Amino acid sequence: LQGKDSITIKVIGEDKLSWERLVEYGRTFIKEYDSDNYKSQFPNYPNLEDIPKETADELDATLVENLKAAQHDLIHLAIPEFLEDDKYSFSYTNYPKSANNIVSHIDVEHLAGITKLAELDIKKLKQIKIFAYSPEEDRILSYQRWKFYDCLVGEIEIGGKCYILSGGVWRKVDADFYNIVNEFIEKTLPVKSLANDFNNIDISVDDKC
Repeated sequence: LQGKDSITIKVIGEDKLSWERLVEYGRTFIKEYDSDNYKSQFPNYPNLEDIPKETADELDATLVENLKAAQHDLIHLAIPEFLEDDKYSFSYTNYPKSANNIVSHIDVEHLAGITKLAELDIKKLKQIKIFAYSPEEDRILSYQRWKFYDCLVGEIEIGGKCYILSGGVWRKVDADFYNIVNEFIEKTLPVKSLANDFNNIDISVDDKC
């Protein structure tokens, strides 16, 4: 059984799906949906709250303005699933006949080379794709791709409230939880500086294909 906005049921072995079992499943799902048992297994989940569309639209507008101004302090890119680090590189294009620029890792600063920032809006931002490139096969895997927007991880504060973008969804962060995390980062998390020899080294571009 899996799903969030929709549910997938996998029937294994000799079990057969009938109308009677479907009704039984439905009653079970409704009961569990109203339950708060998840709080014991995922105690931090209530710290992230769903928000109205109007608020999400306002956050998207702020996000676009920050990207156009190259304000990346609280924004980065991350593929929204687990991938083996040494198995893939990436490309923001998948041209069949023209050259595609291959990068070793995705970076929000690459956006300036993908599109005209002055003309960027939320619609254009959500149309940009990120493709996986296989060095072993020496080709872009057109079937393994993600929306640039869904790979954005960002933090924006509006009206004294903190909102987090992850997996293409905005959520409001509980104020107490936000303060606890920041306090931990400032007082407990160790930060070490790199030697000067290892600073400002660009390893993003692998090759062109």
